[in-house]
Amino acid sequence: MGLERLLRYCARPPFSLEHLQQRDAGHLVYHSPKPRPEAPGELVLTRRLN
Repeated sequence: MGLERLLRYCARPPFSLEHLQQRDAGHLVYHSPKPRPEAPGELVLTRRLN
């Protein structure tokens, strides 16, 4: 039972798609479901072009 729970935790995606929003072609915004006073409520992710 404990091993199954650990594997489910490790296999989950790092970001919930429900909280992601595409701002434009190069930016995604992640809205935190539980914002904290010391952390921003949203995180802007930038796509790096090579």
